[in-house]
Amino acid sequence: MSPQKAKEKWKNFLNPDILKSSLIIYSIFITVFEILKQQVIERIRYFYVDGFVGDNLIINEKYNKEVLSRHKNALYASLDWHLEKGIISKEDIELFHELRKQRNKLAHEMTTVIFEGNNDSIIVNLEKMINLLKKIELWWIMNVEIPTDPDINIDIDDMDIEHIIPGSIMIIQLLLEIALNEGEEEKKYYDQLLTEEKS
Repeated sequence: MSPQKAKEKWKNFLNPDILKSSLIIYSIFITVFEILKQQVIERIRYFYVDGFVGDNLIINEKYNKEVLSRHKNALYASLDWHLEKGIISKEDIELFHELRKQRNKLAHEMTTVIFEGNNDSIIVNLEKMINLLKKIELWWIMNVEIPTDPDINIDIDDMDIEHIIPGSIMIIQLLLEIALNEGEEEKKYYDQLLTEEKS
């Protein structure tokens, strides 16, 4: 490595603005990946719930046979289930593996990534990851939640799917707004909550 290149890497690490911005982006990436993993597994798991005993779920034995039998890892078994049902594509699976590799690098080699100083691929993949999560969530909303909830009287054919914001996506949008804004903007939701508590 040339002295000039080494100097640039140290500038990335020592510049407070670059370092703070990078740490926020990496943390958000890891968090969103964990949300994606959780939803991939839990959406199916809750689909096989037969009831509750106290706070414990009663999972139908079909869950083991139809889902967990596909792979020793519940995440990969669940991804395969989603693939078989046509919810995601083979390209989505390949993207997931790419996202997992990047997540692991951020989690285990963060100082190396900071020294590299190029967050472009991380930002691009973060957007891809959010879109993948939204794709999965919207399928469950449109094909399971709405059709099976007697309290929802909506004709699915009349719905504009582009205007549906799943709960997990809403949380991520709030996370991005609060973490990436500064000053009054980053506090607006917190201030609004405090105002509502006082009224």
